[in-house]
Amino acid sequence: MEFEIRSGRAVLVDDRGNDVSWVVYEVEGNSIHLIETHTARGFEGKGYAGKAVGRVMEYAECFERIRVSCPYIRHWLRKNRYDSKKIEFTELLKLKESIDNFNKYHEPEARAEYRKYRNGIAEVYFSGYMCRTCGVYDYFEDIIQDVDAEIADYKEDGEGFIVKYRLKGMN
Repeated sequence: MEFEIRSGRAVLVDDRGNDVSWVVYEVEGNSIHLIETHTARGFEGKGYAGKAVGRVMEYAECFERIRVSCPYIRHWLRKNRYDSKKIEFTELLKLKESIDNFNKYHEPEARAEYRKYRNGIAEVYFSGYMCRTCGVYDYFEDIIQDVDAEIADYKEDGEGFIVKYRLKGMN
């Protein structure tokens, strides 16, 4: 397995040149922000994500600060007893974990799905048979009860809602 640092992605590549797993990241000055981990379809369940995270953590040690926004990476750090004073868990991580908790208690009535993050704004898609006349906004607020964030914008989109959250302390 090869490990490649590309613009915005740290990639684990197999012997055939396939990207098997990768971590999406941003470099912000002398800190690295680890946003999410992915494994290519067909390569799941083989430990590649863990290998990619292990390699990206080696790379991340050259930065003064390591900001973690990926629940998988947080799990990997705990499982491997990885300890570094450089690691900081972000509001985006809290938001993603809050989405998982929300879905545990609200599905199938309402489901939230993290879509993307850019420049301090996280986008979440809500779907389900939620009451649209009273209280749909309450679902949007439920996600950020324990997150330092505010609703920046929302709009109805087909079967659901696209909600944008401004995460404080992310820039």
